[in-house]
Amino acid sequence: MTQINIMGSYPLQVGNVFVFLKSNYNSSPPSNDSSYLRCIITNDTVISSKRYFRFNIFPLSNPNVLLRFDSLSGRLLDYDTTLNCSNYIHERLFDSVWAAISNVVRYCNNYKNYCRDTTPVILFGQSNYSRNLHWSVSGPMGFVAYDGRIYAKGFGLIFQETGSRSISGTQFTRYSLKGCLINGQLYGDTVNYLVGLIQTNSIIPNQFKLYSNYPNPFNPITHIPFDIPERTFVLLEIYNVTGQKIETLFNGNLDAGSYEFKWKAVTNCSGIYFYRLTTKEFMQTQKAILIK
Repeated sequence: MTQINIMGSYPLQVGNVFVFLKSNYNSSPPSNDSSYLRCIITNDTVISSKRYFRFNIFPLSNPNVLLRFDSLSGRLLDYDTTLNCSNYIHERLFDSVWAAISNVVRYCNNYKNYCRDTTPVILFGQSNYSRNLHWSVSGPMGFVAYDGRIYAKGFGLIFQETGSRSISGTQFTRYSLKGCLINGQLYGDTVNYLVGLIQTNSIIPNQFKLYSNYPNPFNPITHIPFDIPERTFVLLEIYNVTGQKIETLFNGNLDAGSYEFKWKAVTNCSGIYFYRLTTKEFMQTQKAILIK
C-alpha cells in the first residue's frame, strides 16, 4: 500500500470547520486555562495556478492563513509573499503529512522535525492512520523547547503542543481537535458548534469591547462577541430584567484576541436579558431579547 493510499488528502474544502480545545499551562507562575478555537475554511483562491484555502484562524498560525495540499508530495504549504524558500516561491512548508517513520522534514527557517510515530490513533470512535511529527532543541540549564503535531487520515491536524521545560518550570500551549464538520459530515463533540467560547481572531484588538449579540431578538441561540486587548481575567455573565444573575458563561483567563460565546437559552423564558463582560479594567453590559 502506498503512502497516498494510507494518509490520503488533507480535508480542504470551503465550509469545513475544525474545533480545537486550546489549553495554556504555566507552572511558574501557576496558571491553567482553556478556550475553544473554531477554524473555518472561509473561501478558496487560485494564485499562480495553485489553489489555496483560507482559514479564519489556525493553530499557531497567522490569521487568514492560506493553505494548500500538494497531492503529489503530501506536503501542506502556506502562502506568504515575504518568503522565497529553496524549492518554493512565496510558500512555506507547513508539514509533510505523508512522512514515513524517521523521515526528517526540513523547513524554510532551517529548523527540522522528524516523524517519530505512525501508530494508528482512535479518533471519534474509529481507528485512523496517523503521522506524529516532532522537533526539539536543547539549551543551557536544562532548557528544552519542543513542538509536536499529529495528523490523522481524513481529518488533518488533530493535535499540536508547543512549549518549553527548564529548571524554572514548564509551559505549553496545546490544541486538541474536539469536533469538526468535514464535507457536510459532523464528527466528535458537536455541542461546541452550538454553545461555548471560541476564539474568532488572534489579531490583538486596540481596546476592550463587548458587541451587540446576533441575532437579536433570538431563539434559542445567540452569539456574543467581544474583544480582549491583553491577557487578563474575564467574566461573562447573564442577568434577567430584575438584575438577578442567572448564568455564568465564562470565568477564567484569556489571551488577547477576539472571542465569541454562543449562548444556548433553551431553558430560559421569553424576555429581556442582560449580558455583562467584566475584567480587572473594564465592564460593559448589553441587552438581548429572547422570543420563543
